[in-house]
Amino acid sequence: MKSVPIGEFKDNASAWIAAAEAGEEIVVTRHGKPAAKLVALDGGVAHAAALEAERRERQRVAVHALFEAGREHRAKYGSVSSDQIIAWIKEDQR
Repeated sequence: MKSVPIGEFKDNASAWIAAAEAGEEIVVTRHGKPAAKLVALDGGVAHAAALEAERRERQRVAVHALFEAGREHRAKYGSVSSDQIIAWIKEDQR
């Protein structure tokens, strides 16, 4: 584990981040006392993939909810044309 004063860290942040990515743990100090610890993200790519999968799942759920709302609306009120929907949107924008 390496220790670096915050001023030196600011001046050479890229180098310190590269060291962390290489597996080194970096403790950033302020006035000689530990203030932060810099470590590489384990599985950074896997983490990004998990976030993307979560985003896609939220999107899928939202689209499903929209289709279900449309189905319920058609059952209760009948069909609505795209022209009607566009007209409603334009009214709301005024």
